[in-house]
Amino acid sequence: MGSIQVYGKTQLVYRGWPLYYFGQDQQRGDTKGVSVPRPGVWPIVNQETITALQP
Repeated sequence: MGSIQVYGKTQLVYRGWPLYYFGQDQQRGDTKGVSVPRPGVWPIVNQETITALQP
């Protein structure tokens, strides 16, 4: 786990890949973007994910 800065905000990353973020969430606890495959089902981190390439 780590973090990066995106437009001045902290974004959590796993192996260099950004984790959940939805632009309409305004504060901690908002989950407006969690609706796929249906509302209330959260995506998970795939622990087999390869590490992202560095820019």
